[in-house]
Amino acid sequence: MTPSPAAAPTPDEPSGSLRAAALCALLALGVLGWMTNQHPSLRQVDFIGFSARAERLWGGGAMDSDLLNTLYPVGYPALLGLGQRLCGDALWAGKGLAALFGAWLIGAAARWLGVGAALWLLATPMVLEFGAVEGTDMPAAALSLAALSVAARRPALAGALLGAACLCRYTALAALPAALWLSPARGRLLLSFVVATAPHWGVALWQGRSPLPDQSINMAIGAGGPGEAPSRAEAFVRALRGAWEPWTAKLGGLGLLVGLWRRDRRAVALSLWGLAHVAGISLAFSTPRLALPASLCAAAGLCFVLRGPALWAAAFGLFAWSAPRLATLSPQEEQLAPLQDLTEGLDGPFASSTPWFTARRDGWLVESLPLRALERDPRQLTPARLVQRARERGLKHIVLEPGRVTASNPGLRPLLSGAPVEGLRLVVRKRGWVIFAVEPVTGTATPRPPPG
Repeated sequence: MTPSPAAAPTPDEPSGSLRAAALCALLALGVLGWMTNQHPSLRQVDFIGFSARAERLWGGGAMDSDLLNTLYPVGYPALLGLGQRLCGDALWAGKGLAALFGAWLIGAAARWLGVGAALWLLATPMVLEFGAVEGTDMPAAALSLAALSVAARRPALAGALLGAACLCRYTALAALPAALWLSPARGRLLLSFVVATAPHWGVALWQGRSPLPDQSINMAIGAGGPGEAPSRAEAFVRALRGAWEPWTAKLGGLGLLVGLWRRDRRAVALSLWGLAHVAGISLAFSTPRLALPASLCAAAGLCFVLRGPALWAAAFGLFAWSAPRLATLSPQEEQLAPLQDLTEGLDGPFASSTPWFTARRDGWLVESLPLRALERDPRQLTPARLVQRARERGLKHIVLEPGRVTASNPGLRPLLSGAPVEGLRLVVRKRGWVIFAVEPVTGTATPRPPPG
């Protein structure tokens, strides 16, 4: 008797109920909310720029340049501005968005891959960390996974979710091939995707500019110096290794191979998304943060090997190991922690020796001018030249981190020793920071000559 030909694959039914997905999302929100509370200071320096752009968008200033940015799309700054209006603080709005979208990611995983897979992903260091880090990474990843979870049953919704993901990060486009492969109505999905991304390409057409992202800056960073750029194959392998660097990704990646061997459509979709994302970031460079979607795809593969109590036990064991370690403040966070109190009541503009310095103004983060912008060669910056450049730029305060000054601005070491400098007034010297006020130029009026 000859075996009958294999039936054509059909869209998978949800692996978890809506109630189970909602409970997993609530659990994740509580866990990520707790993790966020352990890390109240800035954790991603790029977020300062997001806050400034969101403030301009919601204030109506510089709309032409802020509506269309070829490096960062407009969706996240617009969403961040809404969050700031609701809670009054941009940084906490960003952290809240990360936790909310992290909970959505876990809920979507529970619905599509099962409760055990959702708990396993929640316990992974990458979700526990980036679900409590302000920035675009978790919103884009969550919207992309949510799109894949409904692509087979609700293609229009999947296209809208993918469009929203691309308005958070351009690299979310990597999930589109997987969504199209899953969907039985690709035209409907593409139409919904195009409509959802209209805030980007519509503005581009209105302004007469190209809607294509320009990642030349990141590509130049990834290439290194002249003659150092790797080949496309080398760059892809390097990015793939970066995505598989977490041991949870290595372990789950083996399970993903099992799912592919079993012809599980979800395993194929995760593989397509992960590989497309790796190919995208290989054009520039890879970091654990940038590789987050690909690492999540690999880690989720464990659900194709372990099921039921075994996967639950693995998730609880991983959480017990990773959560206490990730709740600890990093040295960078400990250094930044006192800044808000130290700068309370101080007016900007500021210059600082570290790009991580921020002050608050009406609930928004205030950017500082880096010292390297004051002098072409930072080693030649002396206290006297610092005062001159600060007055030329209209700066009111100089914020110094002794460690960075010693390494990058050796000419400013006298400021750390307490030596008086004309034009600077010491305001704060404690908890690892030294802050000076820039005094305005004073002079005596020239006496008038006697009449006659």
